[in-house]
Amino acid sequence: MHRGAGQRGGSGASGTGKKAHCKKPSFWGTDYFGKHGFKMKGPLCEYIAVNIKEIEDCFDSWQKKGFIVKKEDKFFVDLEKAGYTKLLSTGKPTRKYLVKVECASQGAVEKIKQAGGELSLDAEDAAKPAKETKVAADKANKTVKTK
Repeated sequence: MHRGAGQRGGSGASGTGKKAHCKKPSFWGTDYFGKHGFKMKGPLCEYIAVNIKEIEDCFDSWQKKGFIVKKEDKFFVDLEKAGYTKLLSTGKPTRKYLVKVECASQGAVEKIKQAGGELSLDAEDAAKPAKETKVAADKANKTVKTK
């Protein structure tokens, strides 16, 4: 009896919804049903940040993993090795830290210096003495003449 297009439910994959059980098996192998993934709105975060408080809380475990090494009276913290690219200022440092990181907030720099530590924003000069650090900083600022 139903000779028109009305019985088919439309063209293409229409009519394969909730109650069209007879047509579902042809779509089971595909991604037709349900939601799939999502799209991020806005830019992705450029930095992977860590707070001073997290360094204090994870001090022992990071020391075992080799992210924190004692050098004389200071503790050398390699945040790049730990997978972080930015140091934030939440928390209070209780030790003298020599921190190697790509960038840091102004508050974090002040807190580390107030505690008697240093912050190295250049990857090359973190573990070098002060005299060599200045030379490395000059190279980074491109003040050295090149031919």
